[in-house]
Amino acid sequence: VKYSEFLGKRYLIIILGSIAVYSIFLFFSDFNNVYDRLQNFQITSLPIILLVIFSSWLILFVRWTVLLKKHKILVPLKINLLVFFAGFTLSISPVKSGELIKSI
Repeated sequence: VKYSEFLGKRYLIIILGSIAVYSIFLFFSDFNNVYDRLQNFQITSLPIILLVIFSSWLILFVRWTVLLKKHKILVPLKINLLVFFAGFTLSISPVKSGELIKSI
């Protein structure tokens, strides 16, 4: 079995398992409560939430860069940013499968 075939099968199993877990959570959750809370969400809080999220990403990128330099791995800044943020492309997917893409 080739490594890429094994990785593909493993990736598919992880995604299907994650979908099953999320489906179970959705089935047992209180939809009315979730809907009410979303209706009462104050949109004025959104800029603060986004600022905190982007700040944490910046801190993680700096940490990533420091770790690479410590191990004498030199990557141009633009490529480094692209690789780092590739992990976030699917971060809302089950089990953060974007991290798998980042490693490839």
